Amino acid sequence: MSEIPEENELLDVPFGVAREIFEEVQTLKSAQRFSLSELDPEFADKLEVVLTECQKQGYNMVPYDGIRHPVTQGGYWRRSRSSAVVQKKISDLQAAGAGYLASAIDDAGPKNGKWATNAIPGYSWHQWGEAVDCYWEKNGTAEWNDLEGYRVYAAIAEENGLISLGSIGDWVHVQKRSGSIGSIYSLSEINAEMEKRFAT
Repeated sequence: MSEIPEENELLDVPFGVAREIFEEVQTLKSAQRFSLSELDPEFADKLEVVLTECQKQGYNMVPYDGIRHPVTQGGYWRRSRSSAVVQKKISDLQAAGAGYLASAIDDAGPKNGKWATNAIPGYSWHQWGEAVDCYWEKNGTAEWNDLEGYRVYAAIAEENGLISLGSIGDWVHVQKRSGSIGSIYSLSEINAEMEKRFAT
């Protein structure tokens, strides 16, 4: 497998930045509700069980980010990175034959803000339809300060065979599989799959 993503790609958007990302996603989607039907069917079925059980326990968890376009992922990855680091990653990906992934980072354009992810395009389970981010709706609004609902959500997800990244600070995130995408697929496979799924 290729070692192009040199950073720990498992850590996606940390909870401290989740609210900021949530606001960006809401702006992009114009407050559209997220549809579970967009996700991998097995993952969507398990997630539905998790959300129902959370609701039964008094915690309304609302999915807000599921399938994430590689250009959006590239934008999150570019945040807090210098243009030299970004250009090196683009060049390395192009040299390795991963032109689609390189263009997703390039097409995202310059980004500023707090660090958001180590996962370049294709290396987040969001691009595979196997991850979702949910916020806890408390008293009609998104709750970002109290972790109680997120802890319940993480525990119920784990009980139902999903992976929560709450233990590493990404409380909003659950995914179908453990492990990094780069340990399962080669760079060329990832590039080809992302191009197949997202190229217009």
